[in-house]
Amino acid sequence: MWALCGKREEMLEAIGRHRGEREVWIKAKPSKKIFFLLLEKTGVKRLIMARGIAATVPQKIYAGLENAGVKVEVVEGRRGRPEKYKRETKKKLLAAVKAGESIDAAIKKFKVSRRSYFYWKKKAGSSGGFPKA
Repeated sequence: MWALCGKREEMLEAIGRHRGEREVWIKAKPSKKIFFLLLEKTGVKRLIMARGIAATVPQKIYAGLENAGVKVEVVEGRRGRPEKYKRETKKKLLAAVKAGESIDAAIKKFKVSRRSYFYWKKKAGSSGGFPKA
């Protein structure tokens, strides 16, 4: 599997380089020409794209892909900026303070800002824990 992303010229070059590939992850909004070349040049049988990109593709394109025997998968992509701290760090920090460690000592130990600690505490208290995503 390979990722189709970048500017139009880069996408066209990538299609030329990946002639035998059967699976493609589309990471940028493709034009009709891109879909046509994918079918013509690569023989792709499976396309994967995020929901946001899939929403921009016309229904006629989906119908054409289906007629050509291409399976289109739409996945949920992560949106926004990546998290700076892992869930485990958040849980460990809150557990340390709950176990009796001072807030100042815990935030220094885990290298977290005071503001982040109180935000996480508030968020964990309202939902009974951290959400999975």
